[in-house]
Amino acid sequence: MDELIQANEQLQRLLESRIQSPEEFAAWQRETERLGTVSSRISQELKQFMEMDQARAQEENRQIDEFHARLGPWWQQQAETAARQREAVKNLTRQLEAQEAYIRELRGGAKP
Repeated sequence: MDELIQANEQLQRLLESRIQSPEEFAAWQRETERLGTVSSRISQELKQFMEMDQARAQEENRQIDEFHARLGPWWQQQAETAARQREAVKNLTRQLEAQEAYIRELRGGAKP
């Protein structure tokens, strides 16, 4: 990336320079072509990097989706189990309360 910035800066200086001889023009033309080649190469490398990065991101997203697909049923099962356990605790609590009430009744209504 630094190379691209340097090439663009050099190209800008060349564009601003005053050419006063055919030799300077030939040198200017060679340097302009060289910088254009550098810029094209770097642009191609950047494009390849971006394509690789996009492919990597797509693969990561695919793996995440696959993980969620496998995890979804497990989470559902855990939620159902938790709901059953909450209901069981409510039922046990009601049974305990009923037993406590029965014991109090047997003791003649005395509260503990």
